Amino acid sequence: MRMWLVNVVALLAACSSTKPSEETRSPATVVTTPPSGKASESGSADPWEGQPADPAADLAMLRADVDVICSAAKVTGGKTWIEVGPHIAETMKTMHKVGLFADHRTTTLDEFLDRIRGLMAKANITKCDTLDVLIANDPRKKR
Repeated sequence: MRMWLVNVVALLAACSSTKPSEETRSPATVVTTPPSGKASESGSADPWEGQPADPAADLAMLRADVDVICSAAKVTGGKTWIEVGPHIAETMKTMHKVGLFADHRTTTLDEFLDRIRGLMAKANITKCDTLDVLIANDPRKKR
């Protein structure tokens, strides 16, 4: 037993004493240069500063995400948030997904529906099949 322990310690010492090669270094140790582009050409003080967002492109991406939400009930065949939520989470592309699923463990169905309505209002969309299905199949509703 003692010999086995000595071998393990010797192996660990041998492995930890090697110098990492260029390929095995973590990305944090690699020196990078700031991106070139309009920010550096315009004389901006911060070359890492992001470019101004394109409102039309942002709206198009939001509308695509709202379309994902509103078609989720049809695509998945689900009638509850538990059934359609995973599809929505996997398919949405914008950062609005973070707001929609924030505190998802303690969020009520009404809060999810309000968040969906908020995204619909931002995207100027008035009809959402998934919203209608979730409301119609609310488990709290008396049948």
